[in-house]
Amino acid sequence: PVEKPPAPEPEKPASHPLVHDKNTAPLQTLAQQLEAKPPESELQEQKETAPPVAEPAVPTAGMMILLDPGTFTKLAAFNRAGKLWLVVDKNLPGFAPKFQGEGNEALAQSMQRMESSKATAFIFDTPPNGTVYSIRHQKSEWRIALNPGDKPYLPDNVPVNIADDAKSISIYAGENPTVLPFTDPVLGDKIWVVPMRTPEGRILARHETPGYNILPSLIGAALIIKDDALNLGILKDMVMLQAQGKKIPLSSEADRAKSLKQAEYNPVFRLDVPKLKAIEFNAQRQELEAALVEQKSDSKKAAILMDLARLNMQHGFGQEANGLLRIAKDLSPAIETSREYRALRGISAALTGDTATAEADLKSDELQSYPAAKLWLGSAQARNNNWPEARNSFAETGSAESAFPPMLQPRLILAKAEALTDAGDIAAVGNELKKISDEKMLSPSEKAELSYIRARMAGIAKDKETSAELLEALANGTDPLYRTKAVLALTAQQVADKQIKLPQAIETLEQLRFSWRGDRLEIDVLRALGQYYIDNGQYLEGLDIWRQAAGLSKNDGDTDAITQNMQNVFKQLFVDGKADKLPAIKSVSLFERFRELTPPGEQGDIAQSRLATRLASVDLLDQADVLMDKQLQQNKTGEQAAATGAKLASWRLLNNNPAGALKALDDSTQNDSLPEKLSGQRLLLRARALADKNQVDEALALLNTDQSAEALSLKADINWRQNRWSDAIDAMQNLTVKYRDDGKTDSKGPMPGLILKMAIALTLDGNTKGVELLAAQYGTFMATTDKAQAFNLITKPSRGSALADLATLKGQVGEVELFQKFLKDFSK
Repeated sequence: PVEKPPAPEPEKPASHPLVHDKNTAPLQTLAQQLEAKPPESELQEQKETAPPVAEPAVPTAGMMILLDPGTFTKLAAFNRAGKLWLVVDKNLPGFAPKFQGEGNEALAQSMQRMESSKATAFIFDTPPNGTVYSIRHQKSEWRIALNPGDKPYLPDNVPVNIADDAKSISIYAGENPTVLPFTDPVLGDKIWVVPMRTPEGRILARHETPGYNILPSLIGAALIIKDDALNLGILKDMVMLQAQGKKIPLSSEADRAKSLKQAEYNPVFRLDVPKLKAIEFNAQRQELEAALVEQKSDSKKAAILMDLARLNMQHGFGQEANGLLRIAKDLSPAIETSREYRALRGISAALTGDTATAEADLKSDELQSYPAAKLWLGSAQARNNNWPEARNSFAETGSAESAFPPMLQPRLILAKAEALTDAGDIAAVGNELKKISDEKMLSPSEKAELSYIRARMAGIAKDKETSAELLEALANGTDPLYRTKAVLALTAQQVADKQIKLPQAIETLEQLRFSWRGDRLEIDVLRALGQYYIDNGQYLEGLDIWRQAAGLSKNDGDTDAITQNMQNVFKQLFVDGKADKLPAIKSVSLFERFRELTPPGEQGDIAQSRLATRLASVDLLDQADVLMDKQLQQNKTGEQAAATGAKLASWRLLNNNPAGALKALDDSTQNDSLPEKLSGQRLLLRARALADKNQVDEALALLNTDQSAEALSLKADINWRQNRWSDAIDAMQNLTVKYRDDGKTDSKGPMPGLILKMAIALTLDGNTKGVELLAAQYGTFMATTDKAQAFNLITKPSRGSALADLATLKGQVGEVELFQKFLKDFSK
């Protein structure tokens, strides 16, 4: 039986050609027939040559038509009746090609578009004779180059074979062939288009008879059927043209002979060795080895070695096959460029988990569109736990595994199923597992993989009891790969369900990390272990584990993801403030060890400033100074630099380093105007630094016109330290008024200390009258404060021997400078 091509939409009545239906025998017509062919008289007048058209200019080298619908498509491309046809097997409403290269406007403007429910055709004025074409396919994009600048590439020829009984013609069309009907807008007849994947083939020679025409093509095939006795159908991977009840009297003997001489299409990915007489593996191997010994030609020896490699691959012996292929290449270096050799090497690499070699061969232009190439590439990626890549590869494989020996099919099916499990697609996993006919025939490792898949499926379906039971059995099993995977999955499940605590999970994975080494599974274990450390607040250990994982990873995507996780944690610690909960010394150690994770720009400045401020808050001023100075030296311009310099200056003042404070201010000096508040703060810090260097007059000159509370406090402190009591008293009196006007008269606020200090200054200045007035004005208020006893001692009328304690009080009050609060507040 033959399969029925997709039914076209019945735009107009039709009378031919007939199409086979796989569900009926003998041959049946479609329920909905196709457009009626033109009257016989018109058919006689029609020619396959183009009507006279204005020949466009020769395309510029590198001109290109780009078709990227964002989904996988097959393509047919051919010339007919003065037109270049590009046909894809998808209905693409609103989609249009793109064009590259000088002078492509004329080509683009000539484009016509035809659509059906199953296909879209783009038809252009044919470029002139002599145009060289090249067709390449990468992911979802087709690139049709006209006179390409590099070496052109077109698919290989596929034979058009006429059967011995001359009743059928077959054309190889690849897996799951599609036949798409279109009406030629120039000649008005029906064209049957067979799109293909890039490497699957094209028709090189024209086959023109009274009953049918098969056009030369760039990729795929295009047929015109002229005889009602001919039926078009699909049988497996072939498009069949068959006659009802009679031989095909439609081609010459020469044409039939030529067709019969064409070799049967040889699939690139075949692993069978049909010439072998023996049945059992060892006997087959010995048979090929005997032939190898007898052969004298290096090229023929290489061919036998390739057959030996096929034989080993049938039984899953990838390493042995890889070695045989290397010897074959050494004997006959030219074979390395053949699609057949690269396909076999790609399979052997996939069997051994050598993803790099598998990708190099199976992603090549010559092979990458074959379903079998995608299948083995996905298998290699699955062996290395590259699940997203494996799913993308498997998505285009259909049932390609059925073309391979029964011994290999379970591993391919299970690889597809596990990739789908990783995506949580339970229904698709179930469909794949149904393809395994006899689980008893699976190898121990395949049985372990099947149990693991079922455990994961149960977990996704919320059947945690079944999942845990299967995972525990695997965790105690003998298969090292799936024991590791099971422990990893079981630990994650137990942590999520709060059955175990993070320290226990960490202990389990610390032991597990040494049980499987060298591929992506090791990276998965390290990533999970690092996350458990992070979740447990052990940031140093977690980031260190992730750093190891990133260094071991051979997958750029994994490395980038791990690095991004590290950067996110670092940001949470030092930008968002989580590190504030850690001991300060541990915070700085963590920052220095992973300094490379510091985010760029403003966030990086925030991280460094936050850590430095944290150190300063616990009086680790030297360590804070180092961090903030690095930040300042990296960026000495802008408002942020001015603020950084001010903060650093405040720490250096607290650390008795006035010269360093002035340097910090000078390094961050701005020529442009700053916000008034920041500018005022920097002036106060400069004045304090000058005063601390005993440059008192310069300091007071800076503060001359500033009547802010902070400036008055600093003036009072500077004059106090210089024993300039009158000037100190004036500043304090003004400050008292300032506090009173601002409502800062609380008994626990700054007023009690200020009034006490003023009383001492008046006393030291010998201003008895001033002391009496101060006591009268503030005595009642001071009695309610914690400074009441000291105030009474200084201001009582007969101080007598108490004056002996005055120097002590001066020293105590003098240590708590009025400006000190501003300095400490600013340093935070």
